[in-house]
Amino acid sequence: MDKLLTADPARWARSCCPVPRYEFMTSNAAETWNNKLVWARKLPVVSMLECIRTIIEIWFVERCNAALAHNGELCEEVSKKIAEVRKEASKLIVTSLGDERYKVSFLSELYVVNLDVKVCDCGEF
Repeated sequence: MDKLLTADPARWARSCCPVPRYEFMTSNAAETWNNKLVWARKLPVVSMLECIRTIIEIWFVERCNAALAHNGELCEEVSKKIAEVRKEASKLIVTSLGDERYKVSFLSELYVVNLDVKVCDCGEF
């Protein structure tokens, strides 16, 4: 409880978060199922289980059809993220310093990255 009281409320309270979370950080598989089965809970147990089986079948068929329709090596979301990272990375100038060390410069900023010990001057590795 002490950690919670000393932590910035923006880190743990949706009402204090400066950006919308869209339920990403607070939703989990159980909440997804609860939302999906609100109406089915009123059914007898066997009927509810049949609803659960049907929902799972539909999800598998939808995902299978999406996978079959896909022609690339990576899914569309991953391909988009890689394209974004490549676009940003194209602005960097990388020079090898030998021994798994690299100098990375961007505009007036200069950093040294050491891949052996996984350290960067920028502090983000």
